[in-house]
Amino acid sequence: VLVAGAEGGVGVAIARALSDAGAAVCIHGITPDSPQLRSIEGTLDDRDACHLVVERVVAAAGGLGVLVNCVGAESVDVDTAGVADVYDRLVHRPLRRLFFLTQVAHVVMTRHGGRIINVAPAVVGDPARVTEAAAVRAGLAQLTKTMAVEWAADGIRVNCVMPATGARHHDSVAALVVALASRAGAHVS
Repeated sequence: VLVAGAEGGVGVAIARALSDAGAAVCIHGITPDSPQLRSIEGTLDDRDACHLVVERVVAAAGGLGVLVNCVGAESVDVDTAGVADVYDRLVHRPLRRLFFLTQVAHVVMTRHGGRIINVAPAVVGDPARVTEAAAVRAGLAQLTKTMAVEWAADGIRVNCVMPATGARHHDSVAALVVALASRAGAHVS
């Protein structure tokens, strides 16, 4: 399993829950505080960088059967940044990174099937960021639907978990991701 974008609390909760369920978990985005989680270095800024990250996962874990994309926006001071910079850091970059990483994972997973689970950002906290979070959630929902249809013939199941507005229940989200990654989720898209 590769958990990407684990900077937020939900990514860490997902990685721990998957590890507790017996998965070999590689985590990108932070240095894990658990010896069961392997840290994977590298950026996700373009397709080549994503390819290197996936190669490192395959080398460390012996393959890639599950990709969990925890989509989150970068930090940005909306009061001082320009409108284009705010859009790029809160909407464009998170979706671009997910797109490149899933494209690379798809190539690896076509050999044996797999699961891709996208986790949308919950709309919480700063009311000034609700619009950006909504744009990311909408883009993520459509990407997930399209990938689920296109990649079903390759044996790849694609799902999206959308935490409720105001939700901070990382353990509940993690439990759902574990279910989708398990045999119970083998035919769910």
